[in-house]
Amino acid sequence: PFVAAMKRAGIKAKVRTGGVVASAVPSPESIVRFMRGCLDAGVAFKATAGLHHPLRAEYRLTYADDSPTATMFGYLNVLLATAASPEPSL
Repeated sequence: PFVAAMKRAGIKAKVRTGGVVASAVPSPESIVRFMRGCLDAGVAFKATAGLHHPLRAEYRLTYADDSPTATMFGYLNVLLATAASPEPSL
């Protein structure tokens, strides 16, 4: 419903894929659900945060040497997942 409302309003969507604490990194399922909803509704979106690396892997959450780590999404993974998604069922 939220993505449909964005479509009616003519606005674009944004999803955060990470942050400076591990709990800020969403599940892969929630990212796919968001992307699929946007693709099906024809809503453009961008992904931010946590996309500093090309591939999904364990990375430090900040640039501090003693930073905790978490599995972060890679920008290539997000790009390829979007490109490989089936066409929306209209």
